[in-house]
This record gives sequence, C-alpha cells and structure tokens, in this order.
Amino acid sequence: VDYPVFGRGPRDAQLKRAAFELRIGELSAPIATPLGWHLLERVNPADLSPELFKENWGRFRGVLITHAGSPVAANSERSLAEARALTGEIHAILKAGEPFAPIARFSNADPGGRDRAGDLGWVHRKTPGLPPHLVTAFLLDLGEVCVPAQTPACWIIIQPEPVPGPSLPRT
Repeated sequence: VDYPVFGRGPRDAQLKRAAFELRIGELSAPIATPLGWHLLERVNPADLSPELFKENWGRFRGVLITHAGSPVAANSERSLAEARALTGEIHAILKAGEPFAPIARFSNADPGGRDRAGDLGWVHRKTPGLPPHLVTAFLLDLGEVCVPAQTPACWIIIQPEPVPGPSLPRT
C-alpha cells in the first residue's frame, strides 16, 4: 500500500517518526501500531507521478501579521487597523512579483515562521478541520498569491510553492 505524501506532525506520529528516520531507498524494521504491523520504505518523490502530489497535496508559504488583540504571538505595538494596512502593503509587494521567502523571513509573526521563511510544509487537501484560507489556497496556481485572509489570530497571506516534496513512505 502506498501512503500519501505526508509531512511531520502529530497525526500518525509513530509511523511518521519512523519514516523520517529512514534514508531514501531504506526499508524499516517492522513497526507495531494499534492498526497492526507496518514496514515502511522511503522513496524519492521524483520517482512518483506528479498527479499524486497535485490532486491531494499542496506545499505553501505563509506570512502571518498579528496585532495587539491576537491570541497567538500578539504584537502589542500594532492595532488591528495597522495590521490590516501592513497586510495590504505586503500583499501588494508579493503580487508585484517579489520573492515570498525573504519577505516571510522579515515580516512573519508566526512563531518559527521567520526561520522557515514562511514554509508551511505539505498540506493534504482533505485534512479534517483544514482552515478556510488553506482550502482556498488549493485553488491557486503555483506562485499565485492569495487574497489576504483574516483569522481570529491574524491576517495571513499564502502562496503555493512549486518545490519538490518530502520522500514518500510505503508499506
């Protein structure tokens, strides 16, 4: 059975941990989980059909702009109106074709987002509870910049990435 492409995260943590410890081409020892026994082989995504990624997965970058009322990474120096204005300025710069990564590295309020240059990783289209701004991001063309979305915590701008993905574990 081929597992879909997946990124690091809390879901299926035991299998993911084992998969990411493997090198490309390496086969795991048997792994016992509540679902049964598994053998994983990590394969190079370049050897897979591009449709596997396109139909189910997207890789995105994001810039989060927070404000004083944000429940996450609050910016006590920025009002909601100032956050909205800054988001508009950043969006205009990105729409004009400036590279996303350096802007995310400089402007991102996401904890750790600056270090990742806004890299949100691989996202599965059918993830339960997928936020509306990521659902919308799947409708964008590679490199297109989404219209800024307001969430309870921040304003967010997302762009799909055309970069190669992580290796695909197999059982």
